[in-house]
Amino acid sequence: MVGCRVMGMEVAEMRVKADLTCNSGRISGKMAASFNCITNRRKNMPTINRYIDISTVERETKKDYIDRHSPFIQCDARAKAGTKFPVTVRVGTEYSHPDDAEHYIKSIQLYDGQTLLAEANFPSGTLGGTGQKSQAEVTFHVVPGGTRMRLTALAYCTKHGLWEGDPTEVTVEAAA
Repeated sequence: MVGCRVMGMEVAEMRVKADLTCNSGRISGKMAASFNCITNRRKNMPTINRYIDISTVERETKKDYIDRHSPFIQCDARAKAGTKFPVTVRVGTEYSHPDDAEHYIKSIQLYDGQTLLAEANFPSGTLGGTGQKSQAEVTFHVVPGGTRMRLTALAYCTKHGLWEGDPTEVTVEAAA
């Protein structure tokens, strides 16, 4: 019996019954396996909160909530293929996020379309600790290829979940 993860579910116990032989020269046979899985809990896909232009929001508390969780990409509009390209992702522009033991920005991810380019993980206390507020920020250096990148950043708050910022288009010029 083995504890493991199968198809996104935590598995407490897995019983494996197998009859394994191969067909290579002198040995011939068949392969068979059966699995009994007992799940502890099923993990749901997280809800992705998306940035809304806060200038269109009237309530100050709603503006604060949206801004301090949303990741914003800062980079040039043009990059050279095969050359390191700095991309800064900052969580929040006008409002700061708490850095408490149970409520903090845990990670920032950078994607080009559906491809994960980079990820940074932060333990609680990185931005000053309990009672402090700040804006998580990281600069990734990526090496672009192709003719364009569609960069999207995600930030994960341990209390309010996953947040996605607006995508940023970057034109990639051929290397000289």
